[in-house]
Amino acid sequence: MEADVSAIPTTLRKSDFGATVRVTVTQQDGPPRDITNDTITFRFKKPSGTTSDKGASIVTAASGICQYVIESGLLDESGTWRIQAVLVNGSTSTFRTEIGEFVVEENL
Repeated sequence: MEADVSAIPTTLRKSDFGATVRVTVTQQDGPPRDITNDTITFRFKKPSGTTSDKGASIVTAASGICQYVIESGLLDESGTWRIQAVLVNGSTSTFRTEIGEFVVEENL
């Protein structure tokens, strides 16, 4: 499964919050994956290697669009972060998307 993470803001700074991270989940052959029955978690990996799982909300299920609004305290390290969506469909299956990256810059 693929994940289009191009909707992540291009400039994030350490300690920012309130920005929306939006991901479009697609099948490997291109079309969007219907995420109607999925529970979605965004797994963030900090530059230090620590991971943090955050529950995502579905925006448009049939188009595979989900999002998470960054909470205060999450972006506590500057550098290259990684993100992966984890989709759980009941107790029958778990899918993980490709991994995306974004940069959190230091403040003055």
